[in-house]
Amino acid sequence: MTSAFLEPAIWEFLLAHDLVGADFSARPLTGGVSSDIRLVTSDREALVVKMALAQLRVSQEWQAPVSRNASEVDWLIEAGRIAPDAVPEIVAHDPERGVFAMSYLAPADHPGWKKELLNVRVDCGFADLV
Repeated sequence: MTSAFLEPAIWEFLLAHDLVGADFSARPLTGGVSSDIRLVTSDREALVVKMALAQLRVSQEWQAPVSRNASEVDWLIEAGRIAPDAVPEIVAHDPERGVFAMSYLAPADHPGWKKELLNVRVDCGFADLV
């Protein structure tokens, strides 16, 4: 893959933090209106790279500071201290660009609760844990 398939800020972030080699792939992950989210896979590891958007992807004009990205990183780090197996690990963060990378939690091993509920799979024990 080449950098032409990534937003310049994400590509620069990946290079600055030495997160990919010459051979890697990147594909968009769905579900976000406030960030560009990419699954970046290389021979090293799979990462999720998240870049906050100043203009959210909604029908109305909705601006938001990209500095909120740093708050998300802080929350994930704190949650990781409390429950290390419950959150992805922060691998790199660039608050100036509003971009961070975290470990990828594969859906096969870490199903999303919302998707489980939409598929009418209810686990009361899991709900108790949440």
